[in-house]
Amino acid sequence: MNRRAGLSVFASFTKNETLRELVDLALEQMRAYAGAGPGEDALDKARRYLAGLFPLGLESHEALAEQIADALLDGLGLEHLKTYRSRVLAVTAAQAREMAAELSPARDGALLVVVGEAEASRRALDGLCPIEARQLEEFG
Repeated sequence: MNRRAGLSVFASFTKNETLRELVDLALEQMRAYAGAGPGEDALDKARRYLAGLFPLGLESHEALAEQIADALLDGLGLEHLKTYRSRVLAVTAAQAREMAAELSPARDGALLVVVGEAEASRRALDGLCPIEARQLEEFG
């Protein structure tokens, strides 16, 4: 998951009849964000949040061992852990825009998973993109 985009979640509720309209609007907003990237204020807050949160994930021996194992398994090496905070704080707006576009859940090839009335969802979203529709009762 750390090598490429992970899971992006958009949660909402609507009638089956307006599902396509809702999904189209959500994807439109995601595409707009991917094109523009975060504003400077949002980017600064994200940088400071992620840089500040990182040391908290190293507080116990177990957490530190997990971070080391992940860095080695992902082929990043131990230098990744030493320089993580400074690299996060150095992210530019241009880099953030580039990654927002590359990792956007609205990009070509993304898979859309819809939980609700499976058949109605498939019909409403037919032709949009690859879709996995799951019946809500599967999760109850």
